[in-house]
Amino acid sequence: MNSIDKIQQLRSLIDRQLRPLINNDYVYLDLPYHLNIGDILIWEGTLSFLKTINHKCLYSTSLQEFHYKPLSKETIILLHGGGNFGDLYRKNADLRKKVIEMYPHNKIIILPQTVYYGDKDVLAEDADFFSNHRNITICARDNNSYNIIKTHFKNKVLLVPDMAFFIDFPKSVLKKGGDKTLYLKRTDKEFVESEIFSIPENAEVHDWPTGDGRVKSIYLLDKIVAIFRYTVKPINPKLYSKIVDCFRYHFYRPLLIRIGLNFLKPYKTIYSTRLHVLILGTMLSKELFILKDCSSKLLNFYQTWLADVDNIQTLVKK
Repeated sequence: MNSIDKIQQLRSLIDRQLRPLINNDYVYLDLPYHLNIGDILIWEGTLSFLKTINHKCLYSTSLQEFHYKPLSKETIILLHGGGNFGDLYRKNADLRKKVIEMYPHNKIIILPQTVYYGDKDVLAEDADFFSNHRNITICARDNNSYNIIKTHFKNKVLLVPDMAFFIDFPKSVLKKGGDKTLYLKRTDKEFVESEIFSIPENAEVHDWPTGDGRVKSIYLLDKIVAIFRYTVKPINPKLYSKIVDCFRYHFYRPLLIRIGLNFLKPYKTIYSTRLHVLILGTMLSKELFILKDCSSKLLNFYQTWLADVDNIQTLVKK
């Protein structure tokens, strides 16, 4: 199957799974107010999907900027998808649980997540917590994650592709770029050396450009926000949060997406250790090779959704 047909197939599946659940006005929380372009792509895809829903977004923000607001029992809470369900990024998981505790009577939908637990005790602790909040639907974005939730949790679980596939890029963006080769080598704690991979001699080696200080415009925005942090936040924290929400939505989000697109455009072939380089590369019809990461996130996602796409191969040992 070619990548264009696959993307349409995955969008249809997202729509079929999520549209019936979002049957009232909603808040959208846990937005990614950081520089990981992959999470920003999820945010953009989620926004594109929500524009097709005939209900209003009443409020959206990150968990860090979140302030409790009374909600009617009919209001749905959407929690951002990604790869932080489990114990790999525990701070995110704990903040999400605090929000769940604040709204015990509301329907909550956790958008597509990779689930990973290295500690069985933490898994048991979370399963126990969620058993007390049965009005939660957990969306898993690969079969392995789905099976973990289905086996250990009592909540409703759905298998749903990553929300980034719902981004509707203009045709001009999707035109083929250059002919270079990229080894996308992530520089965070999820990186592990691949057992069978040797770097192609002609490959350029980079992580996302926001990870190594190459993008000066981002740091200019950070300085502007820092001014408000030191002047407005001590006096009026809620106003400061509104300013941050505005900057993240109107400036950071479109800028980071543009940076991601411009970064991948010159490459014809990509060896990736990041899931959203794989996803964005699929949307740009690149030739893609999947490498190992610490939680097998890429391999599980590939086996669930992309194994029949013509231009994608895995170099991970089964």
